[in-house]
Formats: sequence, structure tokens, C-alpha cells
Amino acid sequence: MKLVKVSKYKEDPPKKILYEMLEEIENKLHYGRSRSWDILVELLANWIVKHEDLTLGSMACKPFDGLELRYKDLYNHINDLDLFKHYVTALREQPWDYIGEIYMDQELVGPGQNMTPRAIVELMVGMVFDARKIDGEAEWFTYNSYLNYITWYTLTHHTPPHHLKPMEPPIHTQLDTLVH
Repeated sequence: MKLVKVSKYKEDPPKKILYEMLEEIENKLHYGRSRSWDILVELLANWIVKHEDLTLGSMACKPFDGLELRYKDLYNHINDLDLFKHYVTALREQPWDYIGEIYMDQELVGPGQNMTPRAIVELMVGMVFDARKIDGEAEWFTYNSYLNYITWYTLTHHTPPHHLKPMEPPIHTQLDTLVH
């Protein structure tokens, strides 16, 4: 029976697995989405600390004492479903801040919080780790990301973003010098 559950979650994307964990928490505890979210993050952090090698980040981590006893059964239940393991495995295949994305999807952000859109994160990572993006392609990528952000912001907040400066499409000019 456990092999069926393992294969069921093995191919799922990380975001779907997080939603599955969140659903398990809500079904067991019947809390609102904000409290269920806090518990999800706590359970996931506990599993990662216990099962993953954190040597690179260990200097910045405080010692972790574990879960409060009242969530131990819930932790064991989600662990028995292998959701933690499958989330971490799927995350290695498709790295991204799915926790932050679900945080935004659940509308848990407070006033003044603004998560960086994925297109901008991808641009910055691409510019840092891929030198080919710097030769003119980056300007178009930036401009397209700017347009995507305006569209997303307008659809989400029902008003255009007034905090952005206008941006013109990039113009590429090449000047040649004739040498005699």
C-alpha cells in the first residue's frame, strides 16, 4: 500500500505537494489558512533539519529543539505519507521558492509586503550566472519582465502600478567606424 502512495506523489510538482500537506493539516486540525500555514512551515522545517544535510547553512542556524508535542501525530501522519520526502525530491528537480509562491497564492501577505515576481528573479539569476544574457538579450528580457509585472500587478490589484517609472523598449544601434 505504501508503494502506491510513493508512486502517486513522486511525479507531482513541488507546489502541488505543498498544497497536499496543507490540506492534510487543515483536515486534521481545522484551523484557518494562516495558522495551518504556520504549522506547515514548522513541520517542514523540522523534517528538513532531521533528514537533510545542512552543513552549508549550519553556522547561521540556531539549535532546533523539535516540534511541540501537540503536532507530533500530525508530523508522523504527513511523514508516513512520504510528503516531506517527495517535496524535497521534487524541489531538487525543479528548484524555486514554492513556499513563497503559495504564501502569495493564499493571500497571507501583509500590508507593504511584496514578493519579487519570478520573471525578475530569473533575470537576476540569469545575469549573474549566465554571461550570454548580458549582450543585449538582457535588455529585452528586462523589458518583457517589466511588461509581465505590469500585467500581473494590474490584474491582481485592479489598478496599474504607480510605483514604477515608465520604461521604453530597448533600442540597439551599432556604429561602425571606417578606418583609412
